[in-house]
This record gives sequence, structure tokens and C-alpha cells, in this order.
Amino acid sequence: MTRFSLRLAPRLVLFAALAAAGSFVAASQTPPASNPQLASRQLKDRVEALLQQMTLEEKIGQLVQYSAGYATGPGASNLKYDELAASGQLGSMLNVVGAEATNHYQHLAVEKSRLHIPILFGLDVIHGHRTTFPVPLALAAAWSPATTALVARQSALEARADGIRWAFSPMVDIARDPRWGRIIESSGEDPYLGSALARAWVKGYQQDDLSRPDSVAVSVKHFAAYGAAIAGRDYNATDMSELTLRQVYLEPYRAAVQAGAATMMSSFNSLNGIPATANPFILNKILRGEWGFDGFVVSDWGAVSELVNHSIGDGPTVARKALEAGVDMDMEGNLYGTVIAAQVRSGKIPVSVVDEAARRVLRVKFALGLFDHPYTTPGPAYEATPERRALARKVADETLVLLKNDPAAGAGALLPLTAKAGKVALIGPLADNQRELLGAWTVAGEAKYVVTLRQAFAERLGDRLLYAPGCGLLAGEDNRILQEASFNDAGLNGSTGSKQHTPALDDAQAIAEAVATAQKADLVVLALGESSAWMEGEASSRATLGFTGAQQQLLEAVSDRQARRPGGAGRPPVGTHLGRRARPCHP
Repeated sequence: MTRFSLRLAPRLVLFAALAAAGSFVAASQTPPASNPQLASRQLKDRVEALLQQMTLEEKIGQLVQYSAGYATGPGASNLKYDELAASGQLGSMLNVVGAEATNHYQHLAVEKSRLHIPILFGLDVIHGHRTTFPVPLALAAAWSPATTALVARQSALEARADGIRWAFSPMVDIARDPRWGRIIESSGEDPYLGSALARAWVKGYQQDDLSRPDSVAVSVKHFAAYGAAIAGRDYNATDMSELTLRQVYLEPYRAAVQAGAATMMSSFNSLNGIPATANPFILNKILRGEWGFDGFVVSDWGAVSELVNHSIGDGPTVARKALEAGVDMDMEGNLYGTVIAAQVRSGKIPVSVVDEAARRVLRVKFALGLFDHPYTTPGPAYEATPERRALARKVADETLVLLKNDPAAGAGALLPLTAKAGKVALIGPLADNQRELLGAWTVAGEAKYVVTLRQAFAERLGDRLLYAPGCGLLAGEDNRILQEASFNDAGLNGSTGSKQHTPALDDAQAIAEAVATAQKADLVVLALGESSAWMEGEASSRATLGFTGAQQQLLEAVSDRQARRPGGAGRPPVGTHLGRRARPCHP
């Protein structure tokens, strides 16, 4: 035994020496700049020259973001925002859209504030801005980075016309639980595909040059592992090994950083017991130390103040922990602007921490050309031109997923529909609903531009089209709640908050009428799914994945009747699933 140990000893010593050398090399290496534009010496010199002139309050002002028109900021009145902008204490705003609105605040900041620092305007631009494209999960189904980049490019063009220089996109969270409502904003479950599309989003939005007049800065979200929420419950904790974290969940974020992402957004969730918005391991060690990220990090909406709910301290304490962990900007938390200065003066927070956060924000503003071109030239109102519709249709064509198209007895494959289809019955609660066809998170999209299935079928079929709603999207208490509330009620132009609710249907009667309608047709098309405003996106997790309301009963009744009608055996209805997540679908 002694001889065996003696023979291995030199090898063990050699292995330990190599490991130590490797650790030393890794620790001594500085990762390359993730965005050369942000790391340029000329830009850094401009930032440092400005930073030396700034007061503590002006530096902290760069670290706050408020949403105009909401009662959650420093005041329900826009007058307060005017004062903050004019005094140089408002670094960024969100949900301010349009040249007139953004220019109003920008003139105050640039012309009235002491150092003339412009405001950075951000917005949720998720799957298009004015022109609405398929949701990101659908875009992933195209397996085409070029298509994703095209969507980002068009979105950037339209956002810039509205004064937006910063898009809260892309969401690159790996998501493997379809019960999680925000899965529709993701690229799905695969880290390789997610990484490829993360790069495409960044390239499409930023075009490798933030100063271009048609580029916007991205905010890659939600860092980190937000999509692994336990049981698919939004805002829930995540718990995983570091191996899984690095090999699966961090890969798309890393790809986005390597592509030059200008900003990142911290997430609501805790990761292995530590809130992501106060987590120096992911924000400083990995993001900046290992990946060389040189942009800035913004919190998600109110995520800094919500750290109190994570029980890691009171307001001043959680603000300090978030700032020191690497969150540079407080989105709608109303803490950085109110409690940081006193802690700096008392010595609890080193002024160097505030300086570094302000430095990161200013770098992005300079890179975007905001100091040289702060205003937006007003242009014509948006129109859904034939060119824009053609682009949206092209993208939609690439994202369609055909689940099944088995030949039917005596009819062959049912799809594509032909002129020989005869009479067609279009049935379902999503057959004629403009708002629902927009999808979740359509902040600036307008339902009036949507062509519904019923409208499109009527144009092609004329009097050969039969229609019945079949049932409502929801039933009972769920339907009552939907009539009264929507997560997206705060729409900018009425599109997102426009409910288009109609009186609740008598589902039993509506199903009977749908079956009767189906009996008169040669072919039935069912348009089924879920509410995009209520059951998809943020705060919209589900316990089960089946159809909502009476849609399953509708599907079964129509399918059964079709199978039993004379000449209808073996000819099932065509099912059009307009939900944005996977679910069981069987008659």
C-alpha cells in the first residue's frame, strides 16, 4: 500500500501544479470587450470628462427609470417627471411613445438640466413594434436566425420613428414548462437554438453599430434562469445545479453578450436561494468577470423594491444590495432615487459604486448617439401598408407548424384547402377576434389592422362560408374575471387594453348551433386556443394545458357529429390552434 502511494505521489503533485497554474491563468486573464463600441477609448474619455462634472444627485439620476403616466413612480402627475428631467435626475423613461411625447421630455433634459444629459427611452418591443409579427416562440419554430433578425430590424426601424432607442428584448430564457405563461416570449427549450436566435435578435436590433439612425439598444432578459420557475409559476424560485445553469440556461445570454448586447435585464426570481436582482455571482462574477460584459444592467419592473419581499432587508438595504451586486438602473422601483444618496454620504455605499453604474449607463447613451442627436423628427402616422403586410405574412408563413394532415377517406389530404372544398363552416371563439390574434405583449400594435380568419375566409369563399362562434374562450367565474380585468390594460393606444369583450355566450346553446352549422358544410375549420391578454405572457401561468372554457366539448361535439353524418365518416374537421403554447388536442 505504501509503495502504491509513493508511486502516485509525483503524479498527484504534477496534477495539482497544473491545476493551480490553470487557475492562475484563468484568474489573470481579462475577457475581451463584449462590445468594442462601448469599450472604445474615445467614448470612455467622453464619459469620464462628463462624470467628473456630475454631482452625486446627477449620477444617481442616471440610475433611475420611470414610466410616464403611471401612479407607481415619484408621483401620479407628469409634472413631477418634468421637474426630474429638467433637474438632470431622470436617466430613463419607459412607455413614452411617439416623437411628440419623447421630444417633450428630451427638450427638458437637454435644454434645462445643468449638464444637458439626454434621456434614454425604452419600451417592450417583443414581436414587432407597430407591425406585429408572430410571437418569439413561433419565430423559433421557423429555425431561421435570418427571419428573427429581419423581425428585429423592422421593429428597430419603427421604434426609432417613435422616439424609442432601447428595446426590452430579446427574452432568451430557456423555457421547458409550457404552463409558464412567458414561454411564448422565449425561443423554447433548446440552448443551441436559443443561442443562435439570441445572436440574431441582437444583430437585428443593433446592427453592430448603436449609432446608426435605425438601430436600437437591446435589453437581454431575464438574467438569469427566469424560465426555470418551479412548477411553471411566474416569479417563482429557480433551483438547479451550477452545471445545469451554465450548460443550459446561461448559454443564450452568453451568446447575446458575445453578439454585443448593450444592456441586460435582471429577473424577478431567486436562483438557488439568492434573488437574481441582488446576486453578485451571476451579475458580477459571470456576466462581467467571465464574459466581459461592458454594458449596463437594468432591473425588471419594480424588481429592486420587490427584494423586500425576498426578506433580504428593508428599502435602503435592498437598494444597496442590488446596486453593489451589479444592477445599474432601477426600473420603477423608486428606491435608487430616494435612498442611495444618503447611504453614500454615510459611507455605507462607496461613491465608486455609484460612479461605475453611472459610467456604464452613460457609455450606452454616448454609443447610441443620444448626445449628438437627442430628438426624433416627427414623421407620418403609421399605416399598415401592403409592404408591411407582405413582410408580416412572409414571416408568418415560415412559422406555421402543421401537426397532422393525414388523408381522409374519399377526400385525400384536407390541406391545403382548394376551391373544391365546397361549403366551409368556420367555428370557434378565435375565428373572428382581432385583439386575440395580435398575441401577448403587443404594446404598440393595433387590433384594427388585424384580418381575422372570418374576414379572410369570407373574401375567398363568399357565400360558401358558414360561421358560428361555438363557445366562449372561458366559462363561469373565469369568464367573469376576464370581462373585468386584463394584465395588459395599460395599453399605449388602446390596442393592448382594448378588451373587445362581448356578453358571455350560453355555451350549451352555442355548441348546439355550431353542430347544426357544421352539418350544413362540406368541411369544418375549428379556431380554438386561449386568451392572449389573460392566459399568455407575464403573470399568466396555467395549472393545466387543456382547452379553456367549453372548447373541448365543442371540439368533441363537432368531431363526433362530422364522423356520424352521412358521407362524413373519416373526414375530421381541420383544427386551427391559435394558442401560443403546446397543449393536448384530441376529440
